[in-house]
Amino acid sequence: MVRGMGMGMKVLDLLVNEAEKQGADKEAFAFLTRPRFKGNLEKIGKAIAECDWRIPASEMRALARKRESEEYGLDSEAEIEQAANLWWSGTCIDFGIPYDRYCQNPNHGDPAILPIFLKELDGKAMEYPLILSPFIGSERRFVVVDFITTEALYRPGDRIDINQIDALAVADCKYFDFEK
Repeated sequence: MVRGMGMGMKVLDLLVNEAEKQGADKEAFAFLTRPRFKGNLEKIGKAIAECDWRIPASEMRALARKRESEEYGLDSEAEIEQAANLWWSGTCIDFGIPYDRYCQNPNHGDPAILPIFLKELDGKAMEYPLILSPFIGSERRFVVVDFITTEALYRPGDRIDINQIDALAVADCKYFDFEK
């Protein structure tokens, strides 16, 4: 489901314009509401489902590197590398990718980091991307899109100390292509 009527109208407008470019009559969209043309609607739905909607991780890294460097004036290569790999939340917002933010400090207004995430992170070696699979028996995986610590700057291979995690944000891995 699209997020709201405004977005739904925008998607419909873009779809009608693209169909017209391909030679369709915009009045054909009215027929999609009729039972006789359900097959055409199914073909459109199938075409949408077959599209690859994932964002390449390399693109997320490049955009996050640029965004965070400009916004926060990062200058050390270690900070820039961490931004490129662990600070994707701003880029997620740009793409409309939903994510959940958690914080260890209840005064920040975000919910507390879920114990199931902390358990998986405790002592885990830092890796890029930082993928979490907290639910036993489920294939659902999350990628960390924000990782804020109170003291440490983690490099790949460093063991994570959950007592140093200040904030964490995760997004469903289904939105990203980690092979590209």
